[in-house]
Amino acid sequence: MLFDIWEQQRSYNEVVKAIENRPETNWAEVYLLGLIGEVNEVLEVTHWKRHKKHSGEPIRENIADELVDLTKYVLCLWQEYGFALEDLLNVVWEKGEVLAQTVRHQFYPPDSRDILVTDLDGTVADFRTGFAKWLSLHNIEAGETQSLSVDLDTGVSYEMYNSIKSEFEASGGYATLPPYEDAVEMIRNEQKLGTYILVVTARPQNDIRRIRADTMEWLHSHDIAPDCVIFGRDERLVQLLELRGRSQVCMLEDDPTLALRAANSGISVMLRHQPYNEHVTHDNVTRYGVFPRFVKWEESGED
Repeated sequence: MLFDIWEQQRSYNEVVKAIENRPETNWAEVYLLGLIGEVNEVLEVTHWKRHKKHSGEPIRENIADELVDLTKYVLCLWQEYGFALEDLLNVVWEKGEVLAQTVRHQFYPPDSRDILVTDLDGTVADFRTGFAKWLSLHNIEAGETQSLSVDLDTGVSYEMYNSIKSEFEASGGYATLPPYEDAVEMIRNEQKLGTYILVVTARPQNDIRRIRADTMEWLHSHDIAPDCVIFGRDERLVQLLELRGRSQVCMLEDDPTLALRAANSGISVMLRHQPYNEHVTHDNVTRYGVFPRFVKWEESGED
């Protein structure tokens, strides 16, 4: 029935556009303005002005009639921007899963469970190798890894690097990155033991929204089922500090600054060895060329 409703709306839109016969019309703008107008209609039939006297309770049928108009404008927008019904269903489902994860993480903290907070790029996902393949398509040699900044290692301007990286991200590049198999195996083993897995990544999903879906697809393809995924570079430190003291906490990281900040806060860090973090030394940091099969919680320093 949902498919029939989708096709009914598409057919109706085609008829209206043929009647209008104005190719210059911005239909997305028409639908958005219509949507705004219908929101006001819903407010009216639900008696939102509490300071006014109403003759009775809101009439359910009137509310349904206005919600129909809202729904149809939303369907129009999905279709106008070239989405299929399957796209709508998949994206709505994925967003629902993310929201459910976030709420559980915020309001039901993982008390009494070991907590593994992990970065992705450079720690679990081999961003350098995956992005190097992309750079080669643009005749750019990736060069040896020396820093966290790929543009410095390649010798290209930041402007060019940023443009290419944005293209990489917008085309789904994060879903294609090769994994560090040792890290993937350890995370899988820990989640089987009931360890709380919190993935925190600095990937710019606010700028390119598909990055969230690509990230979830990558995790799923490698049988990693995190309890929560959070985007934001400094968010991992905020989360670590909030979780500290609830139970044993360990951090997987490659960024030298974040690793040291966590270590200085009393967090145990398992550091993926990279040329750019060779200078990192701290009692709470253990360097690994290859991660072990399990976290060594007895060495975590967290009680």
